[in-house]
Amino acid sequence: MNDQFIQSVNEFLISTGYTKTDNMYEKSAQVNTPGRIMIINGNQMQEPGQIINIKYTIEDLGDGYVSNVD
Repeated sequence: MNDQFIQSVNEFLISTGYTKTDNMYEKSAQVNTPGRIMIINGNQMQEPGQIINIKYTIEDLGDGYVSNVD
């Protein structure tokens, strides 16, 4: 069951765009922030939006367990 769970997590991460190297999964994305408009003393100033690069990293640290302790 453990191998089956690991395989299903592996398939899910790869299907969502992650790439696997050794025990690391990595994915890069870009997000556009909206521009801003400020009006100071009747003068309009416009600031363009920015592109932010985001890097997602997931590392497999090995075996673990989950318990439900009440």
